[in-house]
Amino acid sequence: MAPFGPDGEIELVVMLTPHIGGVVEFYRLREGKLDIVARLPEPTFHVNGSRNLDMALASDLDGDGRTELLVLSRGLTTLIGIHRTESGAEEAWSVEIDGRVSTNIAAVETASGGMAIGVGHSNGALRIWPESAETR
Repeated sequence: MAPFGPDGEIELVVMLTPHIGGVVEFYRLREGKLDIVARLPEPTFHVNGSRNLDMALASDLDGDGRTELLVLSRGLTTLIGIHRTESGAEEAWSVEIDGRVSTNIAAVETASGGMAIGVGHSNGALRIWPESAETR
């Protein structure tokens, strides 16, 4: 849960069938029930057989004042920032990883108030983006 909504509304995000196609769904509480307010197919939070279950995060990663959902492409080779819009959800930006992710996504706030993001590659390397994924 985070303020994903176009006007900062709190929404719950779930990943349906992450192993076989994946669909990101955004839900909002309205009149005592959760309504689906947006869907986006294809990205993933997790792959079949992996013990890595934290392959996503939420933060304002591009410094625009809005919370993005950071997920991976189906092939685990691209970080994808997803914005909620009035009409649904869309890929706001993406960053090629130059390899295949084999770890959870880690993030830490930097001294300047930005975000550093790190992922491990299947070849044993560690890739870190200082500040934000969008600007690197």
